[in-house]
Amino acid sequence: MANASCAGMHRRHRPVCDATRYILHIIDCSSIECIRRHCSYLNLVSNQLLRNGLGRALRAARRYRNVSQESMTATSRTYLSALERGLQSPTLDKLARIANDIGIHPLTLCIYACTAGASDAEIQEIKTQVQRELEELARYDLNAQ
Repeated sequence: MANASCAGMHRRHRPVCDATRYILHIIDCSSIECIRRHCSYLNLVSNQLLRNGLGRALRAARRYRNVSQESMTATSRTYLSALERGLQSPTLDKLARIANDIGIHPLTLCIYACTAGASDAEIQEIKTQVQRELEELARYDLNAQ
């Protein structure tokens, strides 16, 4: 059972700006049920931030390459609009086809989605982490040898 301080925390729809307050609340909370509920919320916030970042990346890439939604052959204008508004998440295959239509590498879209709104220092830190992880993965990839 959630403790008394959790009473106002369990609303279904919370704005993203409440994530910090949730994290602080989780630290203070002693109820396992409450912690699970809050962690589930933070996961949803994280997923929504990623979908919104991908939407920003798609829209920016289309503008950069001067590609209209109507000219895209990989997907419908309706689905692309839903992606750009952060309402849908594409499969990897669909993302690759959309990126090909735009003329941009799919990883560029993914990296931009993960770094949209980040500072230059944060972006550099992410690049360093990705480079290190790629090198480590290559050592463990049995098919690469």
